[in-house]
Amino acid sequence: MTGPRSSYTFREGLTAMAANAVGVDPDLAIDAGENATSVLNSIRRAAKDRGPNRAHAVRDAQHQLRRISAYKHGELVSALQTKILALQGRGGDTEVAHVEPGEMVIPRALLTRELVDFVHREAARKGIEADRC
Repeated sequence: MTGPRSSYTFREGLTAMAANAVGVDPDLAIDAGENATSVLNSIRRAAKDRGPNRAHAVRDAQHQLRRISAYKHGELVSALQTKILALQGRGGDTEVAHVEPGEMVIPRALLTRELVDFVHREAARKGIEADRC
């Protein structure tokens, strides 16, 4: 496996910067070409806009994403789908999580120092690594 590219054309550099800003692998985006750049720019617009234009930018990103071959660029398409899904959160939701049935996500407003300490003690008692809590 090769490492990151050491030099880019101007256009590839713009795609790499957009990919870094969105949090996806720049080389995957560059390999997918201009369609990836369009999706990345739509995601960036959506992430910046907290108003009514956000939904439009998300729809635009979804539309642009259809132009990228999932067969040829599956890893990139999956990463971009995750970013688009995260943008559709409510309120301050910005992340997508995998949870098992019965697991709970505790809102930050409820996380007192005492509750966090209790959860870590219980996790240690049951052999669960603290970074999994």
